[in-house]
Amino acid sequence: MSSVAIIGGGVSGLAVAAAIEIDAAAAGVGLRTVVIEKDKRLGGKLHSIAEEGYLCEWGPNGFLDSKPWTLELCRQVGIEACLLRSNDHARRRFIWSGGELHQLPEGALSFFGSRLISWPGKLRLAVELLIPSRKDGQDETLADFARRRLGKEALAKLIGPMVSGVFAGDPETMSLQSSFPRIHQLEQDYGGLIRALFLLQKKRRAERKAGQDVAGPSGPGGKLTSFAEGVETMIPAVASYLKGEIRQGSSVVAVRKQSDGFIVEMEDGAVIEAEAVISACPAYAASALTAPLDRDLSRLLSEISYSPLWVICFGYERGKVPGDLNGFGFLAARGERRSILGTLWDSSIFPHRAPEGHVLLRSM
Repeated sequence: MSSVAIIGGGVSGLAVAAAIEIDAAAAGVGLRTVVIEKDKRLGGKLHSIAEEGYLCEWGPNGFLDSKPWTLELCRQVGIEACLLRSNDHARRRFIWSGGELHQLPEGALSFFGSRLISWPGKLRLAVELLIPSRKDGQDETLADFARRRLGKEALAKLIGPMVSGVFAGDPETMSLQSSFPRIHQLEQDYGGLIRALFLLQKKRRAERKAGQDVAGPSGPGGKLTSFAEGVETMIPAVASYLKGEIRQGSSVVAVRKQSDGFIVEMEDGAVIEAEAVISACPAYAASALTAPLDRDLSRLLSEISYSPLWVICFGYERGKVPGDLNGFGFLAARGERRSILGTLWDSSIFPHRAPEGHVLLRSM
């Protein structure tokens, strides 16, 4: 019987354990899996807490249903019927710029009618139609791409907030092709983003009328999806589905190669022998474990940077929060000198996230 050790008991580790168990069963291959989690709680960054009628997400608040893999996992582990789609008005997204909220335009023409971008910035956006696409195949940072095609103001008010919302990252250091491959591909396919917006807008309208929520040039498509009891619902469901062993509360201190596989040494003195080892832990932790096995791999892993991020949930009586909260929330434009990346209006995105007559806001 084959054996696989998976280091990390977050959603990635549990999902890969489920995937290889399913594949092994389909192929008629005997397989023993061991998931190793250093904390006593499984789930990693997926953490949902219900308190005083509020349902607070301390990590992601859902996933996009445009890709089949997460939905298929939910079906496999028996929680497909529990899926909860976000409200339709969650499509309304806002940018905080110049001391006020601006609704993020959805179409090419609405960009030019929005007060978010100044007239010089709009003229620079229009020039994008005349800029030839880059054909040398070389990667560039997202910021360099934005300045080349859209201008500095679009980088600050459109691209910067988008990067904050998806990665909490810095566009000056992030790879375009790795982080936003769709944007890179749109330039290759259509010659530019404005042209792509025009050509795809009619298609998107037709697909939305058919009940689909498709990708725009700015990022991934799909409908944000969670569960009534929070996104952490996935964790116990997948853990219960697994046939293999789950070890919690002890760290891996070393992984050593042997002739027929690997030896995984635990902090508590336990030793696990496995033919294969899968790392589903943060890159910095994987870097330390792989250093004796592959120095080049360890170095590459150590170069992956992480953005420090705090999440704060606020619950208020609805009457004490002025303004229209029918939307997803807002992200702050670059240079706004605010100490937050943005705030999501969680009780507007999903129902029953706050007590009746109250709202739940989540700032990062």
